[in-house]
Amino acid sequence: MALSAGTRLGPYEILAPLGAGGMGEVYRALDHRLGREVAIKTLPDAVVTDPERRARFEREARALAALTHAGIAALYEIGETDGRPFLVMELVEGETVAERLVGGVPPLPEAMSLASQLAEGLAAAHARGVVHRDLKPANLKITPEGKLKVLDFGLAKTGATGSSGTGEHSHSPTAAIGLTSSGMLLGTAGYMSPEQVRGEIVDARADVWAFGCILYELLTGFRAFLGGSPWEVLAAVMNDEPDWSRLPRDLPQEVRELLRACLEKDPARRLGDLTQARLVVGGSASGGAITATWRPPPKRWGWVRSRTGLLAGGLLVVIGAAAASSWHAHQRDARLSAAIPSIAILPFRDLGSGGRDRQWLGEGLAAAVSAQLLEVDGMRVFPAWTTLEAVQKGADPMRVAKALGANLVLSGSVQSAGSELRVIYTLLQAPAGSQLAGGIVTAPEGSLFAVQDDLAQQVLGALDLARPQGAPDDGGLPRPAQQDHYLQALGLLQRYDQSASIDQAVKLLEGLAKEAPESPLVHAALGRAFLHRLTMTRDPSGAALARAYCERARQLAPRRPEVEVTLAQLAIRTGEADRAIPLLRHALAVQPGNSEALLALAQAWDGAGDPVRAEEAYQRLIALQPGYWAAYNKLGGFYFRLGKFREAASMFRRVTELNADSARGFSNLSGALTAMGDFEAALQAARRSVALEATGSGVANLGTLQFYLGQYDQAVGSFRKAAELMPSSFDVWMNLGDAYRWTPGRTVEAQSIYRKAIELAREQLAVNPSDGTLRTRLAIVLAKSGDLRAAERELSLVKEETIGPEVIYAAALVATLGSRPADAVALLRRAIAAGYDRNMLARDPEFAGLRREREFLLLFGDTRRAA
Repeated sequence: MALSAGTRLGPYEILAPLGAGGMGEVYRALDHRLGREVAIKTLPDAVVTDPERRARFEREARALAALTHAGIAALYEIGETDGRPFLVMELVEGETVAERLVGGVPPLPEAMSLASQLAEGLAAAHARGVVHRDLKPANLKITPEGKLKVLDFGLAKTGATGSSGTGEHSHSPTAAIGLTSSGMLLGTAGYMSPEQVRGEIVDARADVWAFGCILYELLTGFRAFLGGSPWEVLAAVMNDEPDWSRLPRDLPQEVRELLRACLEKDPARRLGDLTQARLVVGGSASGGAITATWRPPPKRWGWVRSRTGLLAGGLLVVIGAAAASSWHAHQRDARLSAAIPSIAILPFRDLGSGGRDRQWLGEGLAAAVSAQLLEVDGMRVFPAWTTLEAVQKGADPMRVAKALGANLVLSGSVQSAGSELRVIYTLLQAPAGSQLAGGIVTAPEGSLFAVQDDLAQQVLGALDLARPQGAPDDGGLPRPAQQDHYLQALGLLQRYDQSASIDQAVKLLEGLAKEAPESPLVHAALGRAFLHRLTMTRDPSGAALARAYCERARQLAPRRPEVEVTLAQLAIRTGEADRAIPLLRHALAVQPGNSEALLALAQAWDGAGDPVRAEEAYQRLIALQPGYWAAYNKLGGFYFRLGKFREAASMFRRVTELNADSARGFSNLSGALTAMGDFEAALQAARRSVALEATGSGVANLGTLQFYLGQYDQAVGSFRKAAELMPSSFDVWMNLGDAYRWTPGRTVEAQSIYRKAIELAREQLAVNPSDGTLRTRLAIVLAKSGDLRAAERELSLVKEETIGPEVIYAAALVATLGSRPADAVALLRRAIAAGYDRNMLARDPEFAGLRREREFLLLFGDTRRAA
């Protein structure tokens, strides 16, 4: 309950309330010891026992205690009475900047003076490692003497000393824009930096952004980023530019440049030090010469905030990832230096009559040798699973090498000879096919692990490379039968896309875990098996089992690269990409040539919201495997998710040029061209893809094009076939529902299909609740199924993490279906400004009812009908 006048907190007597908000209640009080008035801040009764709120309150105290500056309200004392913590602070008389702006735009010299004082106070805070993170006009007081003071460090963080971020960082608070349980807004939408909106780690540059917003408002009287609701404001923060035409005509050019520098959406290009800002605006305030200007760093690759596939009418372009085991022949686009060994390892064949068990053992042995060679610095390794499909299709070794860009090929065969096992191997140079080394390795006393050690040593000896230090060990599997079963399981796991193979591997490994509970190899392999099962079934229990087995493997043998990569991939899949990054960095330090780890690192940076580092990792993957088409396909998929459709099309076109038989490449090219609005070229690519091979993504993309061309019945056929090929794909079922919905007489079937899509979405969100893309698409399906309230609830959950064109589109759809045409048109305008393709929106049948709206017609250039 609020404190009433006369209440005593120790020597302090409450006089009157000054204000209240989500972070606390502030009162005017009298300090009877010193006879002065002070401001006292306490926590409201409703949250005084909330540990998180108390921690935030204490954080403010620590932040204030670190600061002593005339431009920052001082902290006098920290106290507690009856379990209620309170802060005693300097009482700053005067009006807030927000109140000053109500009276109109201040004269330019006054605006510059206030901005200069603000920059000086913030620079002092940043120098002490304190970032405010909730700057806004209401938190800035102007004293009767014209002095500005910064108030309310309730969201401050400490330990970040500047843009370099050398101190301890924490995640920024993210605005809770929808209807949350508490109704709180952490941070203020119009002043939060893009990285704060994304929930990323922030440093002093978040305050620089807010400073720019406040300076713009002081100069124009308008907020820099506008919207009808908080989340619309955040959408503008992410995608729009301020209206620069509002700036005063007599504003010095240096200040204009400074303002643009402060409001750079990419923090890498943003002004990093407000000391420079103080000098620029200070010079303008005094009418003197400008003593400092800011020059931007060299332009880096920019990020379009659309980290999802393109969505229109719920109809998705499906970009197929390059399956790790997929292979197609193509011409290399670059010569790989012969000085860098790049070896493709083929699955070892069984020469005897040992049946499937011996085949799996041979493939597992090849995988084990691959793992040993990965630890050799200066060597590129294409493990056996990358060549499995090629071998199954009967490709010769030189064709495999050409496809991957390898200059060496290791092939082998396994043969039982009494109680011994022999491995006959050949090391070939590519492209000539000449033999560099070869021989027979025999297992002494049936020790299969000794075979893989000896074989790896002979390959390295032929290449004049040193093997990693450390004596080989049995991995906790001393008996020959145990090693046999382990390698069989490893071979089965090469077929990670076949549920029967995964199940059989799990059965073998669980039996080994009972026999050898201290084997890190077995627990690591079980972790990988359950990760594969999670990928196939999306059963949340798979995530828990995968994590448990990997953690046990780490206890038994800390920091094994294969375990760290598995844990990292699991973290990415379950929405914890930040946890994956240190694991992958260590794995790559041990195995620099581990392409699987490098790919996972790119995906982790992407998931963590750092597209610049993600792109760098994808480029490193291409440099590691310059002749392998899959690396280009991965980068194309990354560009597509960012909304960089032309760049994506360029990558996919390169795949098709290098490999004229790549159904996946043509399918992905079709998707990118569709997103660009080039339907004719997209249709040609889609037909080419399906003619080569009827993959799920290829057929689905053909259905998407048929839908946009109004061929709804044909689209139904394509999507039904895609659903048979990809029965667990939420996107395909959603598209099928749309096709039924727009086919006359089939709306009842559409609702049944939508229920299936909703069920799949719920299952996937149980694995990764932070998947904002999937949650947005679920909201769209819910809206089309008639449950607008549930759709809005899903959107309210995703807004605080992802404000991009797809979310805005979804809100426009909900508004349309909810009979709010004006809201829908306004949202569509914002979606286009955020990067949504205008051509696809114009074709979208969901908005057919808006074509009677004048603003809609103007939005799409139909001025004649709008007149």
